[in-house]
Parts: sequence; structure tokens; C-alpha cells
Amino acid sequence: MLEEVSADDAFPGEESFPQEPFEEPLHKPRLVGTGKGRRLVKPEESPQPSMTPEQRLLILDTWQRSGLPAGDFAPLVGVSKHTLYAWKKEVR
Repeated sequence: MLEEVSADDAFPGEESFPQEPFEEPLHKPRLVGTGKGRRLVKPEESPQPSMTPEQRLLILDTWQRSGLPAGDFAPLVGVSKHTLYAWKKEVR
């Protein structure tokens, strides 16, 4: 027959450590965001500064003169290829 073992006898020879109350962390991550998903990290407070219309035209002109595809040129100037196409569409 099996003997009943109490919690104190579960590990003979080992000291039992006092249980400390659970402390909540000082900073709790918050769920932020709207739309399709929620994120645990806040979006950056200050996004990249927008470019003036003159700067956009200069970038478009440089892109055209370079002969590079949008996917290769866009990272060189710090925008996405979709942004280049949107700017190009606005100019027409």
C-alpha cells in the first residue's frame, strides 16, 4: 500500500524556503494600436520628417535619371518603392 506524503516530507533533507508573495513588475507592457492587430510596443513618437514637394520632385527626377528600378533606388533615398510610385502618380 502507498504511504501518503505531506508537502514537508516530499524532499527529505532539503530545507524548505519561505514563499515570498508574488510581486508585480514595475512596468507592464500595454497593448496599443488600432486596426487589424494589436502591438505590445508603442509606435515611434516622431516618424521621419516628411519631405517638401520640392524635395519629392528632386528625388523623382534623380530616380528617372538613374535608370534604376524603384526597388533598388528607394532604399538609397530612404523611402519605399510604393512611396516613389505614389509620388510619381501625384505629379502626372
